[in-house]
Amino acid sequence: MQCIELSSTELDLVVLGALNSFMNLSSGKKRHRMCYFFRSVQVCKKTFLFVYGIGKYRLENLKAHLKRHGIAPRTHGNTARLPKNALAHETLNRAVTFVKNFASEQAVALPGRVPNFKNLKVQLLPSCESKASVWRRYIKASEENNLNAVSYTKFVALWNTLTPYIVIMTPASDLCSLCQLNNAKITKNVNVTEQEKLSCLRDQETHLHEAKTEREFMKTNIVACKEVLQGSDIDLLTGRPSCSFKGTVHYSYDYAQQVHIPSNPQQPGPIYFKTPRKCGLFGICCEGIPRQVNYLIDEAVATGKGANSTISYVHHFFSTHGAGETDVQINADNCGGQNKNNFVIWYYCWRVLCALHDSVLYSFLIAGHTKFSPDWCFGLIKQSFRRRYVSSLFDLMEAVDQSTITGVNISELCGLHDGTVKVPVYDWVTFLGPYFKKIPGISKFHHFRLTKEHPGVVFCRKLLSSEEIEFQILKDPNVRPPIQLPQQILPLGLDNDRKRYLFREIWEFCRPGTEDLVAPAP
Repeated sequence: MQCIELSSTELDLVVLGALNSFMNLSSGKKRHRMCYFFRSVQVCKKTFLFVYGIGKYRLENLKAHLKRHGIAPRTHGNTARLPKNALAHETLNRAVTFVKNFASEQAVALPGRVPNFKNLKVQLLPSCESKASVWRRYIKASEENNLNAVSYTKFVALWNTLTPYIVIMTPASDLCSLCQLNNAKITKNVNVTEQEKLSCLRDQETHLHEAKTEREFMKTNIVACKEVLQGSDIDLLTGRPSCSFKGTVHYSYDYAQQVHIPSNPQQPGPIYFKTPRKCGLFGICCEGIPRQVNYLIDEAVATGKGANSTISYVHHFFSTHGAGETDVQINADNCGGQNKNNFVIWYYCWRVLCALHDSVLYSFLIAGHTKFSPDWCFGLIKQSFRRRYVSSLFDLMEAVDQSTITGVNISELCGLHDGTVKVPVYDWVTFLGPYFKKIPGISKFHHFRLTKEHPGVVFCRKLLSSEEIEFQILKDPNVRPPIQLPQQILPLGLDNDRKRYLFREIWEFCRPGTEDLVAPAP
């Protein structure tokens, strides 16, 4: 049983030691008479083979090895010898490089909002792709360049071994309703004509091409922004005067799902049935650094998620954190109530008229394909938030600031627990309304461009490939809005019912010392 438990190399050494003890190798004879022993007792050859659990062929090989090399481990003849059909290292490296380059162009590195993907390094390829489709692209590229290519099996093995962080998005994470509608049509097209099938396929291909083109345009702008900011001392920690930096800077902003305070990693069961204090998150990211300023909007100072709030936070960002660029490119979510509306366009036109920017390009990704940099930063914050005992706004600030080692996320308090406002919200809608008029059919456009050479004019595009349509949005080109801030909107704060609820239901779950901040007595 002891011999059976040994590895092959260990058993070889044991048998070689036994043979060496009673085999005379100094006589010089080609053939040796053998007497086999086991524990100093002579046994027959059959018993010797049985005791050590080896066969006759292996015994003869061990005897020959002992004559030539003595007691030394045996090495297989093919050791350190590549097979004739082995692929060159350059061929394997090209396959891995192709996967990485394909992912850098097509993947979305956003673990925060995609279910079932928790790894920070994960890169998500669109659900319309598969490993087989990527391999076919690889084969086509190799044939066009007269290069050797690996088989599909080897391609998948290299992918899984060397780039496991590049994965295909599951269909559940593809949130585009139009994609789902087109896929349903293609799947259910059984008893229809070939013309109808081709029409459905063309519609889906056109939609995916449009989404891909818009995302590539955003990525191109981000790369250009990185080149502009490279070597500069811009860090978004302090603001710069408007138009003090000659260049184009790209920003992206969005709202995140609100968080609740207090939040305990060892969450007590009863709090699941209660409504703790709410805190909203609004992030503005500059990918060229990269860094995101996250506005923490406590329930006591919140005024909603409408246009006034969005414009006020963006205005505060440009005033206290912005790079002071002359030209700005902005990407935002397609939400009409917050971002894609006439009031935000009016505000950017006001900035150009007031010489706060020379030009503004305001762009949107295709609806359903809007995962971008703020979502990545929000994902990092949520992961840090879930691992900490957050029992006040100051704990939340710490969770945001320490969500990354390199300081990608920084926090900005909009107000304190007692309702003190630190980032005011202004009534931009009422302030700008008398001077501007609405753009008809604004929801169908994805790009809005404003320049100081054409004051009050907005150049709109449905897609990058579409022609620009010009709109004069000033009611009277000779009458411009004043260079001043609108009237401040004062938050309503917590009403008495809400204060009583927090004190009665949430007070006991707060960390000692923070009860009077989160759930004070009414």
